[in-house]
Amino acid sequence: SSDARARPAATGPGAGVDLDSFCIAPLLPVGEGDAGQRGVVICAGGPYLGLAWITIRILRDFCQCRLPVEIWHLPGEVPAEAAAAFKHIDAVEFR
Repeated sequence: SSDARARPAATGPGAGVDLDSFCIAPLLPVGEGDAGQRGVVICAGGPYLGLAWITIRILRDFCQCRLPVEIWHLPGEVPAEAAAAFKHIDAVEFR
């Protein structure tokens, strides 16, 4: 696309996918009464935390999506150091 955002070169499966076609969240209108009603829920814990991290970085960096994100997990699946790393990303909460 002619978008001016810098993107790293993609390699591997799905490298030819146009991310812009999946990134519609910034284009959707959000009314003042919608606060707390829209967001992204990711089920991830243990070995899947890395995939949640990548998903959130794609949403934030490529799609410019600023919706809040909740990561749902089972007790004991999120080590303290992993939770601390996610705190550096705006609007991410563990449930």
